Amino acid sequence: MPVRPDIHRLRAFGLIALLSCLAAAQAKGPAVGSPAPDFTAYSFLDGSKTRLSDQHGKIVILTFWATWCAPCRQELPNLESIQEHVGNDRLVVLAVSYRDTDETQRYLRRKAKEAGWNIAMLADPNSSIAARYGVSAIPHMVVIDRTGTIVAVHEGFGEGAVDELLPQLNALLSNKPLAPIPAAGPQMQ
Repeated sequence: MPVRPDIHRLRAFGLIALLSCLAAAQAKGPAVGSPAPDFTAYSFLDGSKTRLSDQHGKIVILTFWATWCAPCRQELPNLESIQEHVGNDRLVVLAVSYRDTDETQRYLRRKAKEAGWNIAMLADPNSSIAARYGVSAIPHMVVIDRTGTIVAVHEGFGEGAVDELLPQLNALLSNKPLAPIPAAGPQMQ
């Protein structure tokens, strides 16, 4: 009798390989130039509902962050300053909490109110928004133009992060240069 490979084992291996490739492709998130995946999230500051597609006509800075991420805590005050400077009728920051607990969000609610922040601080309790954007490390920032198209993706936050972001925002704001952004306001500790 001829030796035949176990067809079921080969099929299972092929299926696992295919699913692994699909998972890896999904983890990368949407590409620059593609439509930003829509989502609805709730603010853990005031319970209001925010839908990405409702921001049509505005530039959106979508950032994924967490309290346990020191670079994230440096990034948020800068983004708050940018939104305040440009005006939330033209640019809005949606800060999605990444894997923070309810207890941490209660702490954040108090700290954000004390700091007077106006950026939308959104809960993602099951990480579904982060998954749709392929977030695997934070901070992870997605810049979305007025039509809902992803125009830039930034991972990490360092010395030159704001300097890199400003020219992109200026271009999106119809080539009207912004005045220098004031130093970031109070930071969360």
